Amino acid sequence: MLIRNFNSDPEMQRGTLIYFVYPGDSAEAAGLCADDVLLTLGDESWEDSRSVSKTSHHYMAGEQREVTFRREGRYFKTTLTFQPKKSTAQKVQFLTSLAEKGDARAQYLLGAIYIKESSEALPWLRKSAEQRDPGACWALGEMYRTGNGVPRDSKLAFSWFLIGAELGEVSCQRSVSQMYSAGDGVEKDPAQAAQWCFRSADQGFEKAQADLGLLYLNGEGVARDLNKCMVCCRLAAEQGVRSAKLIVGQGYAKGMGLPKDVAEGKRWLREALNEGDEQARYALAKVLWDNGIDASDRDEGFKLLREAAEKGTVDAQMDLGTAYYTGARVARDYEQAVRWFRATAEQHSPNGEFALGVCYEAGNGVEKDELKAVEWYHRAAKQGLAAAQTNLALMCALGKGVQQDYKVAFGWCRLGAKQGDARGEDTLGVMYENGWGVEANRVEAITWYLKAVAHGDDGAKQHLQNLGINP
Repeated sequence: MLIRNFNSDPEMQRGTLIYFVYPGDSAEAAGLCADDVLLTLGDESWEDSRSVSKTSHHYMAGEQREVTFRREGRYFKTTLTFQPKKSTAQKVQFLTSLAEKGDARAQYLLGAIYIKESSEALPWLRKSAEQRDPGACWALGEMYRTGNGVPRDSKLAFSWFLIGAELGEVSCQRSVSQMYSAGDGVEKDPAQAAQWCFRSADQGFEKAQADLGLLYLNGEGVARDLNKCMVCCRLAAEQGVRSAKLIVGQGYAKGMGLPKDVAEGKRWLREALNEGDEQARYALAKVLWDNGIDASDRDEGFKLLREAAEKGTVDAQMDLGTAYYTGARVARDYEQAVRWFRATAEQHSPNGEFALGVCYEAGNGVEKDELKAVEWYHRAAKQGLAAAQTNLALMCALGKGVQQDYKVAFGWCRLGAKQGDARGEDTLGVMYENGWGVEANRVEAITWYLKAVAHGDDGAKQHLQNLGINP
């Protein structure tokens, strides 16, 4: 078991905890006990428990190794003679005898075996958890949270996680944090989520450190702080957390909370991608596409972008469609653009729906169809996309693909303008100036024209000049 309970004495942070010793086993014969802390095994150091947990250790039966361990602050040496590996049946036999006598750790280990092989895990885990074994509290909570072998019960899961968390079990603390964050089994409370995440991360739990980084990134339960986000994620990334590698890679590539270092960003993103993180595929594609040093970088970026799009990443599909539509760094191809815009629209992306509407309105890559353009604009507008609201307003005002209706047009245009869409602001000014769908109002018209000018709309400048105003 990993030692994570860091205290003020760095010496006490070293080693790997022995959680359980089988009766009559070679460890017991060597004088080792549960809660001893293993420091060396032959020539191997077991001082960094996190490194040990990631390494396979194989020993031959009959082989002897000198062991150094710590017990209650004192240091000892002994010789361990390895025995043949126990079968599951042998483990069950040993553990059942102790579990029936009330040994909490044996009950937990027995339950852990049964989780994989039968439905008998629940009673043993419950007995162990009722004796406040932290590991059993987590396993029992996880069973109820996932519905593994029991009816799913988030409230019961939270109660067991909370007991384990208060006992200092880092996985329980992280689970409590996640459930507070999601409002799962307990009332949503970002501040409590952050506090429990702190407690788990402070004990060195790398997954909690990654979670804490996300809390800082999104400002959930804590003040948003990109620097603290990257500190936490860097710690987690260095311990192998894939999601943290993605964030660190993006941080270096964009200079976000870290000094901008594209090469370092690419290194972390490649690690995450090689470990199977599909988000890293798109992130690395963007770095190579936007910041590639040479043509080979940009070619690889485009290849990864296309792969990400084909795997269903909406942002990649949108970028690919935009590249083909505009002819940016690739030959312009409206049919390919429509293909990728449609792929995003079918995933209910408002940007994809809007772009598909533009293609149908202009007849680019598809046969011109103003009715379908209105349909796609309407879908995106209902999702709150300002540009789509403005375009839909213009279609209604001009009677394109829909019966002309200035009042409906005014309603959609106002929604887009209120979100700061410059074309929407200018169009709203036109509607106020001419009394289209609303009572004419020169002051309102000027107000919206000025807003549009501030957002860079040149047409609004001309409209103001027509009213005798030089913006």
